Amino acid sequence: MLKYQLHKEDGNLILYCYYPQGHGETGIVSVNKKTGETAVVSPSADDFGNRFAFKLCKRLKEFFEAKSYKENGIIAWY
Repeated sequence: MLKYQLHKEDGNLILYCYYPQGHGETGIVSVNKKTGETAVVSPSADDFGNRFAFKLCKRLKEFFEAKSYKENGIIAWY
């Protein structure tokens, strides 16, 4: 499970904090509102291999395509 929360908007970039396993040390992922490009700005120390960051990047690309960005949410998989 992955929790994410909008951190701030900085020009064309939207920054999201993410919490691997729903808690612990946060990481930061960004999405560019004009291009849809995503990036891991600051990986969480709890996110080995950036697996959780990449799950959030995929969700942010979906937000870009829909032109709608959520304030927070949860991504769950099994």
